[in-house]
Amino acid sequence: MSGLEASESDVLQSLVPQYEAEGFDVYVNPSPSILPPFMKEHRPDAIALRPDKKIAIEVIRSEQAS
Repeated sequence: MSGLEASESDVLQSLVPQYEAEGFDVYVNPSPSILPPFMKEHRPDAIALRPDKKIAIEVIRSEQAS
């Protein structure tokens, strides 16, 4: 696993419990079948869903980050 993948995984692992505590169902690397039609061309790193709110999560790393 590369450093970038480990960092992305670490970020997602830290976010999941926070969103779940707020009542969201969180899907890391969601399958296209649960994404809305406008997102079929782009799969976010994760999505957080609850009846009143839907959040797409994309982890972005700056090239200058150490």
